[in-house]
Amino acid sequence: MTRLPLACFGSSVPLTLIVRHQYVVLTALGRADIFPSGDRALQLAAQHLFGLPETPSAAELTALAAAWNPWRAVAARLLWSHYRGLRGLPQAVE
Repeated sequence: MTRLPLACFGSSVPLTLIVRHQYVVLTALGRADIFPSGDRALQLAAQHLFGLPETPSAAELTALAAAWNPWRAVAARLLWSHYRGLRGLPQAVE
């Protein structure tokens, strides 16, 4: 399978489309090193967990997630779980 670098999408592609693409690759294809840093829930969870004064931008979260390579998808799932806990949502959907 050919992997396309994110840069190939250019700056004309909306960030939400890129985040959705990364989410599909993370979940449906089971890739372990995908991190949708533009996802608002991930940004808010990272802000809370790391005690950041402001919500990190997509670029700042990408830089933070670089340390989690090659398991950034696992980190994303943990951050989503933390976000659900912050919002009082159940951890599992029945």
